[in-house]
Amino acid sequence: MADIVAGLIEMVGSINSIINWCKEYYKSVRNAATSMTKIIVLLGSWKPQLELLEDLIAPDNQKAQSMRMALASDSTLQQTRRCLQDLRKLVTPEPGTSSPNHPVRRVYEKLTWPILKEDKVNELLRELETHKSSINMLLCTETAWNMSGLQEEVKQCGAKLSDQETRTILNWLRPDKIDCHEIHLEKQEMIEDETCDWMIRSEIWSAWTEGGSASEYGHRRFLWIHGIPGAGKTILASFLIDTTALRCQSKGYSYYYCSHQRGQDETRSFLQWVLKDLCTQSNHFVPTELHHTYDQYRHNVLGVSIDILLKCLLAVTKQFRRQVFIIVDAVDESSKPRNHFLRVLTTIGTDPAFRHVSLLMTSRDELEIRAALEALPPLGNTSTFLETGVILTPQVSPLRPAARYSIRQPPPGPSTYVSSPQGTPSRGPTPGFGSPSRPQTPIRSPSAMSPYWTAQASSDSTIARQLEMQYSSPQRPGKRGPEESASEEPHTPSQRGGRRIAIPTRPHRGEILVPEIHKANQAYTELSMDNHFVLKAIRTYVHHKLGRIDQFRYLRPEFLEKIETQLARDARGMFRWVACQIDMMNKLELSDEASIENLLENLPKTVFDTYERLIAHNIPDAGGHNQNNRTFARTALALICSNTAAIPSADVLVEASLFNVQRGLAHGYNVHQLEKILGCLVKVTRLNRRPQSHFKRDDEGAVRFRVAPAHYTVKEYLYAKETAEGPAKDFALSTSTTQVLELQVVFNGLLEFEPQTSRNLPPTRYEEYCFRMTDRALRQRRALIAREPAITVPVLKCLKPQAKHYQIFRKNQTVRNMFPRWGELQAVFRVDKGAVLPSQKETGILVSLLVLKWPELAAIYLRDLTSERRAAVWADRFTTTGAEAEAGGGSGGRGRGGGQPAPPGAVGTTTLLRLCVSLRRIEFLEQLIEVGGADFAHETGILYAALREPYAPAGDGPSAAAAAAAPAGQGQGRGMARQQKDDGAITGQLLKMVLQRGADPNPRGYQCTPLQVAVRHLEERWVQSLLIEHADANAVGDPAGAHPFGGECAEDDEDWFEEHPLWICRDTTPNWHEMDDFELPDQIRHARVRVENLLLQYGAEEPEEEEEEEDGQDGAGEGGGKASQPDVIVIDS
Repeated sequence: MADIVAGLIEMVGSINSIINWCKEYYKSVRNAATSMTKIIVLLGSWKPQLELLEDLIAPDNQKAQSMRMALASDSTLQQTRRCLQDLRKLVTPEPGTSSPNHPVRRVYEKLTWPILKEDKVNELLRELETHKSSINMLLCTETAWNMSGLQEEVKQCGAKLSDQETRTILNWLRPDKIDCHEIHLEKQEMIEDETCDWMIRSEIWSAWTEGGSASEYGHRRFLWIHGIPGAGKTILASFLIDTTALRCQSKGYSYYYCSHQRGQDETRSFLQWVLKDLCTQSNHFVPTELHHTYDQYRHNVLGVSIDILLKCLLAVTKQFRRQVFIIVDAVDESSKPRNHFLRVLTTIGTDPAFRHVSLLMTSRDELEIRAALEALPPLGNTSTFLETGVILTPQVSPLRPAARYSIRQPPPGPSTYVSSPQGTPSRGPTPGFGSPSRPQTPIRSPSAMSPYWTAQASSDSTIARQLEMQYSSPQRPGKRGPEESASEEPHTPSQRGGRRIAIPTRPHRGEILVPEIHKANQAYTELSMDNHFVLKAIRTYVHHKLGRIDQFRYLRPEFLEKIETQLARDARGMFRWVACQIDMMNKLELSDEASIENLLENLPKTVFDTYERLIAHNIPDAGGHNQNNRTFARTALALICSNTAAIPSADVLVEASLFNVQRGLAHGYNVHQLEKILGCLVKVTRLNRRPQSHFKRDDEGAVRFRVAPAHYTVKEYLYAKETAEGPAKDFALSTSTTQVLELQVVFNGLLEFEPQTSRNLPPTRYEEYCFRMTDRALRQRRALIAREPAITVPVLKCLKPQAKHYQIFRKNQTVRNMFPRWGELQAVFRVDKGAVLPSQKETGILVSLLVLKWPELAAIYLRDLTSERRAAVWADRFTTTGAEAEAGGGSGGRGRGGGQPAPPGAVGTTTLLRLCVSLRRIEFLEQLIEVGGADFAHETGILYAALREPYAPAGDGPSAAAAAAAPAGQGQGRGMARQQKDDGAITGQLLKMVLQRGADPNPRGYQCTPLQVAVRHLEERWVQSLLIEHADANAVGDPAGAHPFGGECAEDDEDWFEEHPLWICRDTTPNWHEMDDFELPDQIRHARVRVENLLLQYGAEEPEEEEEEEDGQDGAGEGGGKASQPDVIVIDS
């Protein structure tokens, strides 16, 4: 930038000088007037434009930077300077000569001007005209850019949203259950002073904050920091986030923490979070693109494409006048495959459209991530996603690493090998921390390298083996040699798989941070955490930590320094390893040098070894005498490492971890005890706000804390296959065992529920947690419950209607709405005075499974019941919510003549079998029949339950409350207003199933027969099933019997009750035609013919003709229609 501004200042000065000398020539030199006039006019009009250009490129903003880059990449400015210099030489006298006004000089110029200078001046003027046009074009482009921005601002102001609309859109955009601000507050507390400053003193950081460099080997705006597990990447990212926020005053920056606990592809959540964050920072600005997207996808934010989210992000980043900064931590913790996520990150980091955005990401150095970055085109060759869209990178195939990645060769150019003042070879640009770059010496040729490096570089097979060994091992790199370990030289390690074997990178001992540059115009800057400054930071970390241990304050300073040196050296770049060693030393409370030296001589070599030793020492088996502590610790580790347990606070974790701990000892466990037992395996952090709850209760101390794995490697260790075979095998985890334990904890916790009605207190936080997780499990985790007997047993116990936890739902509608599955189950049975609950516990469980539509678990449960228990269940009667009477209305059932009792069992109760048929649960009924051996011989009115709403879909009969109460329903055929309807196949299947299992096709004591109902609908399948099972083709209902559907019906619905089936067939108009769009007459005619033929085939006799009265009115009485009944003449009074 300084060169460009200085050049413009020089050009303006040259123009002033040229114009002044031209005026001298104009007065004194013959034939020069025309040329001088051209020069004065051209340069005089150009001077203001150059001054404007100087003002435009001077500010430190994105637009000025773009113009500087355009001028630097174009040779127009340099050529213009050359022309002006040449022109100045022509019209300016050489030093030591006289001015043009001198008589002798004037005579000389008059004679030589036409011959020596006039043609050259004209040529330079033509060239200057060309360069002037190019610079004018740049200025016009800038003006158009500004006008476009002004128009966009005007448009935004015109379409400005209200505050409420803006908040609605931003809330819609926020990813579910992700709050990176809360995560950042936790990470801030883990930063140690002077352990991360090395990064912000580097030119890599300076270049990143300024938008990167466009030079061949410059530092880019896309920065990738990678390191082994435990190297401190997240802490460094947290520190850099705070540094960035301070730099830009919390405007124009955002960050995102990926997490393995979410178990998801982070692409969409990342874009939504960053977009919302930047919109909020820009005074709740919502770009037009985002507003239109909300209008289109307001009901489903997950339907928004990645392209649209990126364009919205681009729009909001342009609202900031300075460079925008985005930091993404732990990219490797996004679930695989990560090709979507990596493509989005590389687009933001390298796409020209996002040149005003600097992106920093941290991760492990994994194959998939490195492949995505190495596949990026060179700087300047990237096409914008606005033209091509986001083209997702292909998933990395599981090939050998050597087959996917070529060995990096030394980059061409003068900076390949640079000798430092100490003679140590370095690589690439070596910018200092606040100091000018060192002078560079000539390139070292490959032949000048030592035989060791040459041999390594020429051995492809050796490199391939090293690649495979390095990437296949989850452990951190092995120890360095003795000489290297003792060295205080800054260290940049050999790259994985030998890719840097041929290019040793060892900067001198000065404050130099060397990035990894693999090729010219590389689109990103790569930086390894394994460098000299991290090693120094680890030593600083150790010094601070040891200074806080009370028993170490009395040790000799020399001995403390020895501890610091050994721990920092053996850490090999892993903060996590050091933290665990210090924690173990503190827990052991060692204070004498001999004991500490003995501990230092036997330090575990890896983090996994450290975890194994910690479990063995802190939670020993002790010959079976420490089982309560081990059970408590094992349960806690499983729950906090689970992706689905969703433990809200420390107090809930402690209560949940007491599962399987002896009740008499449970009072001795709390958060402090948990932290003492698990040590550095967990971290206890303070919550900034109270966990969400549906109940108001007094605050408790542990509510404000949360327990989580201290580091991602804790979970990796517990889930590793090797752990299940080692000394800590009792603590080894797997996805299946963890999920089983989760459900055991919450369902057994529900069984221990104690209502607080006497004290008028709400459920505890742990009880509320159990309600929430069990309610979710009844919907989402049925397969696991049915598969695991350890979960099945407590689940079935919780489904009993007598369980204590139902009491809170019976008294509180709000609670029923919070936990809809439990609320639905509670609403099945009536518990008021006079109501009847199932006498068999098995009945209540099966009814609950029926309401939940869970036939698979019902089958498992029925297999464990004896035939006697099943028979008792089939006969068990109960009252359901909304039920007043069963079919027939009980003893008060509607009869035409009264006097006769209701059918047996019609006392306002129902049975499981009748309820299942009423709800039209085909699959459940199949299990009751096939597994339970259900028999319908004693269910006298079961057929009416099947015919109640004959066109309702499967499982969509009457509601669980009302339908269970009135199994036969209110007015058959009157439920046809349902939006979803069946063609009658479900009813046909129900009739077949119950008839084949003993249901009586000719139930007595009802006002109509099932065959009459089937004939009235002209359903051939129903009629055939009844006739096959010996339904009487001539029978009619009993006028004095019970109503078959248990309720009051319109008179026109009851006129056919006493008619012969053949008469019904010939006279009825079925209501199934209302839900289909075909021609009614033909369909009814064909149906009548088929049903009539069936009746005749099975012995139906023609009904006797009824005598007509003199006035032509029907004389049929209440008994007319049945051939065996005598004629009844009704005489009007």
